[in-house]
This record gives sequence, C-alpha cells and structure tokens, in this order.
Amino acid sequence: MKLVITIDTEEDNWLPFSPKVTTENAAEIARVHDLFLSEQVLPTYLVTWPMAHNDTLIRTLADENRAGRCEIGMHCHPWTTPPHEETHRAENSMLCNLPPALAAAKMEALHALLVERFGTVPRTFRAGRWGYGPQVAEVLLRLGYRVDTSITAFTDWSAQCGPDYSLVGPQPYRFTPPAIYTATPDGPLVELPATAGFLADDYARSARFERLARRAPLRWFRLLGIFERLSIHNRITLSPECASAREMQALLDAMQALGFGYVNLFFHSPTLVPGLTPYVKTKRDLASFLHSLRSVLRHARSHGITPILARDALATGTASSVAAPTTARPAAGSG
Repeated sequence: MKLVITIDTEEDNWLPFSPKVTTENAAEIARVHDLFLSEQVLPTYLVTWPMAHNDTLIRTLADENRAGRCEIGMHCHPWTTPPHEETHRAENSMLCNLPPALAAAKMEALHALLVERFGTVPRTFRAGRWGYGPQVAEVLLRLGYRVDTSITAFTDWSAQCGPDYSLVGPQPYRFTPPAIYTATPDGPLVELPATAGFLADDYARSARFERLARRAPLRWFRLLGIFERLSIHNRITLSPECASAREMQALLDAMQALGFGYVNLFFHSPTLVPGLTPYVKTKRDLASFLHSLRSVLRHARSHGITPILARDALATGTASSVAAPTTARPAAGSG
C-alpha cells in the first residue's frame, strides 16, 4: 500500500470571505516538514493564492521541491483568488458553483503564480472546501494536471452548497473529464480521494448504510451513533484533525488487509497554529496533534506502507477493486 500526505497549505482565516487575510502559519511549515523528513515521508503541499505570496513559505519549500523532498500543488480558494467578480455568499465559496469562465480564470491565475513563485509546474490539485466538479476537471486537464484530490471519500457536502461524495470510495481511479465519477483505465487524470474508510469488510454496504442513516429521520441518525460506539459501524477519516492515532492506525491496518492500494492522509496548515482552526485550540492540542501524526507515520512505515508524492499516484500498476462505487451526484450548478 502507498501513503500520500496532502496538506491544504492555506491562509490563517478559517472562514471564507474574511475581511482580513493573514498567512502567519507559513512560519510553522518548516517544523512539520522536518517531522516528515525525519519519518522519511514525502509530503504534498497544496498552496493557495495568499500563501504563494508568503516569502517564508517560498524559502522553506522551493528548494525542497526542487530536490524532490516534497511536491507543490494547487489549492484554489475562490474567495482569495482573483479575479474577484463573484458576490460573497456561501454558494460562491465552492469553485464548482461559479460560472465556468470565472472558475477557469481563477485556476489559471493561481497556476501561473505557483509556477512563478516556486519555479515548478504543479501537477496536483485540490478545490477549496472540496468544491469540485466536471468543469473544474476540464480546466485541470487543459492546464496539464495529473491528479485531482478534491473528493473526500464517503462525504456529503451538499449542506454547505457543495458536492455529494457519499458513495465515492477512497481508492484512486483514472478518469476522463467531464465524467469525473467514471473510472476509465486510460484516463488522462487520476482522482485520489482524501481517505475515509470503515472498520468493516464491505465498504459499499457500509457507505450505503451511512448515507441512508444520515438522510433518514433523527432516530436513525442516533442509531448510527450507537453503532459507531459499539464498533458495529466505524467510519474513520484519515486525518489527525478528525481521528486519534489509534483510530487511524486501525484504519490503515483494515485497508491494507482488504488490499487497498493507496491511502491519502490530509490536514490544513492553519492547524499548526493553536486557535486558527477548531482542531487545535491550545499548545497542548498542538503537541497531541503532532504526536498523533508522527505515530501514524511510524505505524505506516513499520507495516511496509510506502510514502509517495500525490503526483505519482497510479503512475505504475492499477488500483484494487475493493472500493465502494465511484458514483455521486454533483452539486446543483456544478455543471
């Protein structure tokens, strides 16, 4: 099994459309990058427009990228990426909901900035707030990207005006835009979902059960919580922001036993500064976060899980077929 680490390397401001944008967390990237290097891991940093203007980040990562010790990709937050022609409302925080020409202009502008600032051509992309759709994929293909990692496995973002990925599994697949949910063996792009999975053998059945429970009356939603506490239905997100080291280690073991080929661990760079995100509020939380991250990386290495850069996903070999169905409905307006 291969391990991919993707970091949303983004501004400090957690909520979209903040009147003031800062990038102080860029100073903490060197610390976590040293952690990755000490654990022999290759991270992929997905960079937003404000962070690409931060000189500290450039000094930290540009040479590391050239040396092959990390990867620089694109993370497009529409609200901080020019041109700014949309109104400030929740729907427009999702790239997939913008007019196609405006979404393309933002992606093209950020792509050019990353090339200029880091001296590299990015090949991996993640949409801000997971707001991805067919029109976004078509722009990626035109710009020469290889990998999209905008899908969060088994997650429905429709309540936030985003896409429904609740039936998309964690296994990567090749595809040809605009058919972003249809696996094609010779597709020019790879979808590498952010990993979430179950401590159960039948992922397809578990995904359908969770989707039904979350959309059913409240009594069924409560039943889902009871099942999770009894370990009958355990859904775990592979992120130290959302799960403990023990939970993530259990997920790695379960997915490796089932024959999955890849896992994609992810988090946000503002989490490295206490108080910027809901996940780390104190210095003690941060120490726990970093300890959990290191523990999972060591567990992966001790179990023969090989770290790779996101751009190399599916570069050789083929994906296992044990993932849940790669079917989902795009959000309204994502075209």
